[in-house]
Amino acid sequence: MRKLLLLALLVTLITGCSSNDREKAIEYLVKNQTNDVTVIVFGDKPSERSYIIDLQKDLQFINENLRTDNPIANVSYIDVSEKQQYNFEEIFEIQTYPHIIVFEKNQIVLEAQTPDEIVRFYEKEK
Repeated sequence: MRKLLLLALLVTLITGCSSNDREKAIEYLVKNQTNDVTVIVFGDKPSERSYIIDLQKDLQFINENLRTDNPIANVSYIDVSEKQQYNFEEIFEIQTYPHIIVFEKNQIVLEAQTPDEIVRFYEKEK
């Protein structure tokens, strides 16, 4: 019984710490957010030029057609193979790359692999 109680306490502490790290990581990622939206692309190597161009085109389409009053202004690329302040792979359970997370008002509203998934998401929202 004592071991079970100790295990339950340990799990509670670990869970509490990881959710706290998640909140701090989100705050860190959206600290410069304007217009309530931040797009973060996580990769495990430098991003390919064609991927960046596709992302830029799709975000431009969204800003010109779907979010004209509130365009997406914050976009960042984070290479998780480099040392970071947070372990984003663990915190967001990232397993494939590139991995896009869209935040609105500090909440995750979309996780995607390709830029066109962001377009489809905002088309549905409109």
